[in-house]
Amino acid sequence: MGRAYLIDFSGKTEIGYEDMEEAFPFKDKNRCEIILLKTESSDQRFTRILPDTAEWIAKKGFMTVGIDSESVDSGEGLENHMMLLRKEINIIENLDLKNVDPGYYGFVCLPLKIKGCDGAPARAILLRS
Repeated sequence: MGRAYLIDFSGKTEIGYEDMEEAFPFKDKNRCEIILLKTESSDQRFTRILPDTAEWIAKKGFMTVGIDSESVDSGEGLENHMMLLRKEINIIENLDLKNVDPGYYGFVCLPLKIKGCDGAPARAILLRS
């Protein structure tokens, strides 16, 4: 739960450090704890998240990253997952962001508590700030 900022990367084939620097309008992230990435990825087109994007998220000090694709990794291993989790950054995937505009939101994520699992289905809610 916290304040989130959504960035729209719809139509891009990959997202890197420079893309994040350009799209995030603030030098420090004191205005929010959560970054949401809208990619509109699908079975026909997957947006690749470069490893330096995960580094950018960690460097800025975000507590959580959410994305509308099935993974923060490109399918070639779990490099982004491992780096984010080492930094204790929560990862939320498969968000439905198709009708959400860029900007600030209140964000609540309510995962099911499943014993012995490192992931779970969740209800995610955005509240317009």
